[in-house]
Amino acid sequence: MKIVVDTGDLLKYWVKKESVVKATGDGLLMPMNQINIQERGLIKYGDKVIDGQICPLDVEGNYFGAVCVLGKGKIVQLIKVEI
Repeated sequence: MKIVVDTGDLLKYWVKKESVVKATGDGLLMPMNQINIQERGLIKYGDKVIDGQICPLDVEGNYFGAVCVLGKGKIVQLIKVEI
Protein backbone atom coordinates (compact mmCIF):
# COMPACT_ATOMS: atom_id res chain seq x y z
CA MET A 1 0.00 0.00 0.00
CA LYS A 2 1.38 3.39 -0.99
CA ILE A 3 0.71 6.33 1.32
CA VAL A 4 0.58 9.73 -0.35
CA VAL A 5 1.36 12.75 1.83
CA ASP A 6 0.73 16.31 0.73
CA THR A 7 3.98 18.01 1.74
CA GLY A 8 2.26 21.42 1.69
CA ASP A 9 -0.28 20.31 4.31
CA LEU A 10 2.45 18.65 6.37
CA LEU A 11 4.56 21.81 6.32
CA LYS A 12 1.58 23.97 7.31
CA TYR A 13 0.85 21.67 10.27
CA TRP A 14 4.52 21.76 11.34
CA VAL A 15 4.55 25.57 11.19
CA LYS A 16 1.45 25.67 13.41
CA LYS A 17 3.23 23.43 15.93
CA GLU A 18 6.25 25.74 15.84
CA SER A 19 4.00 28.70 16.61
CA VAL A 20 2.75 26.88 19.72
CA VAL A 21 6.21 26.17 21.16
CA LYS A 22 7.21 29.78 20.49
CA ALA A 23 4.06 31.06 22.23
CA THR A 24 4.71 28.89 25.30
CA GLY A 25 8.37 29.88 25.38
CA ASP A 26 9.45 26.24 25.51
CA GLY A 27 11.09 26.20 22.11
CA LEU A 28 12.19 22.73 21.08
CA LEU A 29 12.28 21.49 24.69
CA MET A 30 8.81 20.08 23.96
CA PRO A 31 9.09 17.24 21.44
CA MET A 32 7.03 18.12 18.37
CA ASN A 33 5.34 14.70 18.42
CA GLN A 34 3.83 15.70 21.80
CA ILE A 35 1.89 18.60 20.26
CA ASN A 36 -1.48 17.99 18.63
CA ILE A 37 -3.52 20.83 17.19
CA GLN A 38 -7.19 20.11 17.91
CA GLU A 39 -10.43 21.83 16.96
CA ARG A 40 -11.96 24.87 18.67
CA GLY A 41 -8.65 26.31 19.84
CA LEU A 42 -7.56 23.38 21.97
CA ILE A 43 -3.96 22.26 21.77
CA LYS A 44 -2.80 18.96 23.25
CA TYR A 45 0.57 19.88 24.69
CA GLY A 46 2.36 16.95 26.28
CA ASP A 47 0.05 15.59 28.99
CA LYS A 48 -2.19 18.68 29.19
CA VAL A 49 -4.60 20.58 26.98
CA ILE A 50 -4.15 24.33 26.59
CA ASP A 51 -6.43 26.96 25.05
CA GLY A 52 -5.13 29.00 22.19
CA GLN A 53 -5.77 30.35 18.75
CA ILE A 54 -3.54 29.59 15.79
CA CYS A 55 -3.84 31.91 12.83
CA PRO A 56 -2.19 31.06 9.53
CA LEU A 57 -0.30 33.91 7.90
CA ASP A 58 -0.96 34.74 4.26
CA VAL A 59 2.54 34.66 2.81
CA GLU A 60 3.29 34.78 -0.90
CA GLY A 61 5.21 32.06 -2.69
CA ASN A 62 5.94 28.68 -1.18
CA TYR A 63 6.21 30.01 2.36
CA PHE A 64 3.97 29.35 5.33
CA GLY A 65 3.58 31.17 8.62
CA ALA A 66 1.40 31.00 11.72
CA VAL A 67 0.86 32.95 14.92
CA CYS A 68 -0.31 31.32 18.15
CA VAL A 69 -1.97 33.29 20.95
CA LEU A 70 -2.51 31.41 24.20
CA GLY A 71 -5.54 31.90 26.41
CA LYS A 72 -9.23 31.16 26.33
CA GLY A 73 -11.44 33.44 24.29
CA LYS A 74 -8.62 35.47 22.78
CA ILE A 75 -9.52 37.12 19.50
CA VAL A 76 -6.80 37.61 16.93
CA GLN A 77 -7.23 39.78 13.88
CA LEU A 78 -4.42 39.82 11.36
CA ILE A 79 -4.11 42.82 9.07
CA LYS A 80 -2.14 42.58 5.86
CA VAL A 81 -0.10 45.69 5.06
CA GLU A 82 1.19 46.24 1.55
CA ILE A 83 4.65 47.78 1.45
